[in-house]
Amino acid sequence: MPPSMPPSPASRRALRDRLARRARRAGARAGFRLVLRNPLWDGSGVPDPQGLRGPTHGEPLRLAVLGDSSAVTVGVTRVEQTVAAVLADALAAGLDCPVEVQVEARAGATTASMSRQIRTVAAQEPGVAIVQIGGNDVFLPVSLRRTAARLAGHVERLRAGGWQVVVTSCPDVSAARAVRRWARPLGRRRSKRLASLQTAAALRAGAAVVSLTAPEFRSHPRALYCPDGFHPSPDGYRLYQNRALPAILTAGHAHRYRTSSSPCPSGPPSEPGYLGDHAYDLSVPEAMREIHRRPGASFFPRTSPTGELSVRCVPWQSASRPAAPPVHNPAAQAAVR
Repeated sequence: MPPSMPPSPASRRALRDRLARRARRAGARAGFRLVLRNPLWDGSGVPDPQGLRGPTHGEPLRLAVLGDSSAVTVGVTRVEQTVAAVLADALAAGLDCPVEVQVEARAGATTASMSRQIRTVAAQEPGVAIVQIGGNDVFLPVSLRRTAARLAGHVERLRAGGWQVVVTSCPDVSAARAVRRWARPLGRRRSKRLASLQTAAALRAGAAVVSLTAPEFRSHPRALYCPDGFHPSPDGYRLYQNRALPAILTAGHAHRYRTSSSPCPSGPPSEPGYLGDHAYDLSVPEAMREIHRRPGASFFPRTSPTGELSVRCVPWQSASRPAAPPVHNPAAQAAVR
């Protein structure tokens, strides 16, 4: 019988990666069993929103939804309540084109474990990507700085592939009723710290950031959490989705402008009118603080001709203001350059 060949370096790396992923998943499950009062919904009942949405005419825009259970929309039971469907329908209406939805998000994902999601999407025709990640990292014994650095690497890879990227900041997971009382102070501190670090990392990597700071979840927990006490209810997700819409629409118009064969001769507008008239400029360190002070605000990286990075903060507008831009508004590319 011929001797067996030793495994190649590539196969050894693949085996190490598989074992590391299994160890991270096991660690996450063990950590959450310690801090949670009851088992959580696993997302198996969430309807699949993938496919084409919107009008049948025009060139489709791709929307990739990446991240954890908050991107899967664990806690809803109707397809029109999912993050992917709500954002896709808004893009379809705002850009008057079909939107092809691709959901790579997985319940239980962490920043470290979502590399496969990024690889899958980065290799495809670009469009708009939303990344919702961080809640599962909060209670793990991991460095939050390293976690944010991994997020930056994910954004850079997507941006290198031509994607417009929107990152939502880590919400305050300690507000959930399912979190044991003793774990809430730790959860609150680490949620806040991770949101700040994610903001800086994502902006420097070229993504827009949406603040998911939401005190409403503390004041109205029964209305905004689903029965498992950890994942948002349909009303809770709607709150998050509405706040992400301005950044998603801006990203959609930016992608359309950059890929259009006949862009506006005068170039994109210097400030997207539908974002409101109360925007102001910040440094990245200031944005790390404002992410908590401005619930629902959108933060856009802006690079000066000299290469200096600044941040345009667009506060969340009241529901009486129109959330969507006019259909024929040129891409709001300047806000995300």
